Formats: sequence, structure tokens, C-alpha cells
Amino acid sequence: MTDAQIVSFLIAHCENMENRFAILDIPREKKIVNDIVEYRNLFDSDFAAMYHPWVKVSDPITKNTITTILPSGSVSGVYAKTDNKVY
Repeated sequence: MTDAQIVSFLIAHCENMENRFAILDIPREKKIVNDIVEYRNLFDSDFAAMYHPWVKVSDPITKNTITTILPSGSVSGVYAKTDNKVY
């Protein structure tokens, strides 16, 4: 979800609870750096992060691009892997 109002509510929830973190996406249609920065600057929080660009997923056999997915899913996986790593 990249709707600015919903993103604002989600960030406010994380800030109010103080024990959660929002992993968010820049809208797919934002392709120019100035547009990306302008959207990102709508929100300023220590309880959220925004990611861009969207990730192209391809078929491992044909190498043809199948679709483009939100980056937050991939980033969430990295967060989980890092959080579960024992040092």
C-alpha cells in the first residue's frame, strides 16, 4: 500500500506504540529522483523506512521477467534473517 493517507496512519501507529517499525514502499509510478524524494519527504519518522525501486522477478528457467513486486517484501526477509542471526 502506497496511499499517502494510509502510510501516515501506519507510521503514526508505529510511533504511538513505540515497539514496531513500518517497512514501506515508494509508489511504482515514482521514477524520477525528485518525485521519489518529494514522496519520501512527506513522512519523517524513526519508526519507518521506505524502499525503492520495485523488484523485477523473473522465471529462473526462461529468464523472462514475470512481474514487478514491492521491495518491502524482500527487505522484510532481510530484516528477519538479520534479526534471527546469532552472533
